[in-house]
Amino acid sequence: MNLVKQNDNISFRYSTLPSLILYEEPYKTKLSDKAKLLYIIILDRLKLSVKNNYTNDKNEVYIYLSRQEVQKILNCSDKTVTKSFNELISLDLIYEERTAIGKSIRIYVNKKDDIFIPFGKFTVINRKKYECTVGIFTSRR
Repeated sequence: MNLVKQNDNISFRYSTLPSLILYEEPYKTKLSDKAKLLYIIILDRLKLSVKNNYTNDKNEVYIYLSRQEVQKILNCSDKTVTKSFNELISLDLIYEERTAIGKSIRIYVNKKDDIFIPFGKFTVINRKKYECTVGIFTSRR
């Protein structure tokens, strides 16, 4: 076996999920595990759309992500994928826009205040009490 050693310089490509999705209501109980994974995929694609300048005339970033592609990634049925999208829509995390008949659906991510924290701020979650504190990050120089 080739096991990781103490001195190995390991780097992973990773995706993130905002902590509030796991710890805070209504997200923690109203979103299924598949919907949470779908949200991770959507946020990951959002970074790519920003990089590729996928914006509408209002400068709002959108992504393209087909149901079939999500089925392959998450290894689940169309029914499960549709349910997961509907969960995200019902909690106002995403918005779908049909552009034209036969065209791909644009997916927009809603910048909810409790999930998206402006750059420079941080969130501390006390996992015993599930309390969340938002503050400003400052350097100790």
